[in-house]
Amino acid sequence: MSLLVLLAAAAAGSAPVDPDPAWRCTAQHYGAFVSPSGTAAKWPVLKALPERLRKKRSMLLNTAGAYAGGKSHVMYVDVKAGSAYVEQSAGTLDSIVIFGPLPKIACADPAATDILDLAHFFMDTYAEDLTAGDRKALANRYSRRGTIFIGGEWKEEIGFDKLSNEYAKSWKPPVTFRWQDLAFEKLGDQSVMVTGGVARSDQAGLETTSHSYAVLLIKEDGELRIRMESGAPPARPQLSRR
Repeated sequence: MSLLVLLAAAAAGSAPVDPDPAWRCTAQHYGAFVSPSGTAAKWPVLKALPERLRKKRSMLLNTAGAYAGGKSHVMYVDVKAGSAYVEQSAGTLDSIVIFGPLPKIACADPAATDILDLAHFFMDTYAEDLTAGDRKALANRYSRRGTIFIGGEWKEEIGFDKLSNEYAKSWKPPVTFRWQDLAFEKLGDQSVMVTGGVARSDQAGLETTSHSYAVLLIKEDGELRIRMESGAPPARPQLSRR
């Protein structure tokens, strides 16, 4: 059976529109309260941004403008806590103010977030869960209908419960992991195909190896989930050697 046939069958019957995992609507909401002159919002103030968020990418709310002393604002997202943090800065370390935690704001129109935005967000946070070794979060990314794994001429479909058990009991996080040159193709309103590569090392001191990679993401129960992985799936890196 061809890969295209498998993809078409896997995408069929996917679920309703995803609410807002990409946080774009939250950024639009809080962006309305800030400007180069600062903010009048009565948000809680923290001494510093939580350490776990420092290396994460931020979302720009506004720039400092053309005049001296203007303030820029960016938003950081704590996905697991469902909270946002706004950083205000006038360009110097002593001018930085951190507001938060602030609640996530749902989109007025759930269809406002394009599925390609959701797919980019999914893959970014997928890599974060892998490097953090978050077994439960990783297992929850897979379809409840089961997942098709493909390696060379070999194919296996594994149920959600079995896959969750493998992550909980036998999966080991990589020492290093990163995506390579991911490309996103929208297959419709309910699914996205992502292709590219994986660079990973499973033991300290070993050379990083690279493999091709493909994943089919579908909307299911209001979330993007993995229905198919091919090449070098994080759950089954050995497939790349079959």
